[in-house]
This record gives sequence, C-alpha cells and structure tokens, in this order.
Amino acid sequence: MKISVVKIKVNFYFFLPQFSFLTRCQLLTSFKNMISKYKVLLTLFIFLGAILIAPLAVSAQEENAVITSEADQALAESADLSDEPEVLESVTIEEPKSIPSNFGLWWRNLKEQISLVITFNPVKKAEKQLKFAEERIKLAEYTLQNSTGPKIQEKAQKMVEKANEYIQKVEEKKNELAQSSDLKAKTILKDVAKHYLNTERVFEKIEDKLPPEKLEQFQQIRERIEERQGSVLEEIKNNFNVSQEIKDKVIEVGNKIKEKLQIREEFRAEQKDILDEIKAGNQEAKNEFQQLRQEKEQKTEELRQQYKEEKTEIIDKVKSGDETAVKELKELNQKQQGKLQEVRQEVTEKAKEIKQEVIKNVQVKKEQMQQNREELKETIKANKP
Repeated sequence: MKISVVKIKVNFYFFLPQFSFLTRCQLLTSFKNMISKYKVLLTLFIFLGAILIAPLAVSAQEENAVITSEADQALAESADLSDEPEVLESVTIEEPKSIPSNFGLWWRNLKEQISLVITFNPVKKAEKQLKFAEERIKLAEYTLQNSTGPKIQEKAQKMVEKANEYIQKVEEKKNELAQSSDLKAKTILKDVAKHYLNTERVFEKIEDKLPPEKLEQFQQIRERIEERQGSVLEEIKNNFNVSQEIKDKVIEVGNKIKEKLQIREEFRAEQKDILDEIKAGNQEAKNEFQQLRQEKEQKTEELRQQYKEEKTEIIDKVKSGDETAVKELKELNQKQQGKLQEVRQEVTEKAKEIKQEVIKNVQVKKEQMQQNREELKETIKANKP
C-alpha cells in the first residue's frame, strides 16, 4: 500500500511541475479530501438505491410466489377433476398388469410378510408397509376397471381391506416418524395422507359397482376406516414435530375427503328407500338402481375424458410458466366442476323419481293386498251356512 501511495504522489507531482512544492502538497491534500468526500457520497447513493430497489425485488418475489401458488393450486384441482391418483414421494409403486388369482394374492401376501419380518429399521418397515398398502389400492382399482363380475368386485373390496391393515401399522408409528431425524420418515407421513385420498377414490368406485345387497356392509366398513383416518390426520396436523408443508397437505386431503363424503351422503340419502326395497326382494327397484348407477358412471367418465383432452395443451403452458394459461386452466376447472355438478344433480333427481315410484308401487301393492283380504273375508262370510 505504501508503494502505491508513493507512485500516486510521484505521478501527481509529475503532472504539476509548474507549481511550488508547498502548492503541490496543498493540492494533493485537497485532492485526497475530494476523493474521500465523493466516496461518502457514492456510498450514500448506493445505500439509498438499495433501500429503494429492495421493496421492488421483494414485491416481485411475492408476486412470483403468488403466481406459482395459483398454478400449483390449479394443477392440483385439475388432477382431482381428472380423477388422477396422488403420487407418493417416499416409495416407488409397481403398476398392476393383471388381476391376480386367489393363489396369486396368497403368494403375494406371503412374500410381503417375509419381507417385513426381516426388516428391523422402523422407518424402512413403515416404508414397506406404505408401499404394500398403496399397491393393494392400485390393484383394487385395476380390478374394478377391468372386470364387471360381482365376485371380482368383492375381491377388490378385500384388497382395500388388506391395504387398510398395512396402513394401520404405519399409523401406529406416526409419533415415532414425526420425531425421527430421518427426512424420509417425514415424507412417509405426507404420503400417508396421499394414500388416504387414493383410497377414497377407490372407495367411490367400489360403492358404485358393488351389488346393492352388499352395499350396507361395505358402507359400514368404509365409515369405520374414514373415521379412523380422520383422527390420524387431525393428530398429524396438531403434531408440533411435523413441518408446515406436511400439515398443509394433511389439511388439503382432509378437506377433499370431506367434500367427497358430502356428495356421497346426498346420493345415499336418496337411494336409502330404494335399497330397502331391493333388500325386500323388489327386482324392479334393483333394475332401476343398477341402471341409475350405470348412467352416472357413463356420464361422469365422458365428461372426464372430454376435460382431459381440453386441458392437455393448457397444462403444458402452465408448467412452462405461462401466467395466462393459469387463468385459462382455472376457468376450465370451474367449467368442469359445473358440468359434474349438473350430472350429480341429474342423478339425484332421477334417484328421487325412482324412490317416489318405488314408494308408490309399494303403497299400491299394500292397498291391493288389503283389498284382497277384504274380498276374501266377504267371500268367506257369504259362503257361511
């Protein structure tokens, strides 16, 4: 540093040869003071600039965060409207390719049990149990999609019940997983919530396809499972060891399940009298009910396929960061929700009509039976000596 200062002084003296030594020293001092003053001004200018620009940068970041959040929300809503399953993060799921035989299911179960017995790490064991549960759900869905026989549909129900057994084992470890320092343990908790939503999707399909005579028993099983799952979600949400990201996912899943259940309860309320008649042996009511479920499934599936075709290009734009596409997707989602609501309303109205018709026919039969009794009494009375 001393050498540099000497060089500056030498250069400064060289360019001012006409001045005396004293004058040069005075000029050098003034020059130093001027540089020092400008340094202060420059520093102050940079500081003020940073203060002015910082809010703009923060605002831009917040705006980008809002846009990203809106895009994520629109994409999640779109996946739900398309009936797409939640993708689990902690495990890789094997996609089913065929409906297994009874022996195939037995062999699969045996291999899974052996794998769990030789796994001692609690996080690894929970990971496997989650994987086996999710694969059973996928297998049940595949079975429902590729078969219409009542026995096969009951097999799908058994698969869901087996999945429930596995996921219960994971639920028992929820506090241990929440306290674990292993990042995968936390991800497993998040995936448990996703698994619940995937299970709910399959519950809906089973309830729409099971023989009417089997519905009441299945609904009781479903309600018990859903009640337990709701309690688990609540405990995870209130666990202080769980991150806000996981809590947000748990809240999202809980709200979606409640929404699906509300829609299902409305349909159940309208079909109760019909099912009572079916249990009493009313074949006409059974045929009407089966036809109603088929119409509902067909119309819903047609709407979903149409929606998937319309959204494909928009989804690509949203993922590439197109803000306008986010707005388009939200509008398309809203439109699809309206169409699905119309179908549900139409099915509900049709169920009401069937119920009224069934009640009317039952009343007519009762009146006819009463009339027959009266006529029989009159005949007996007339034939008495």
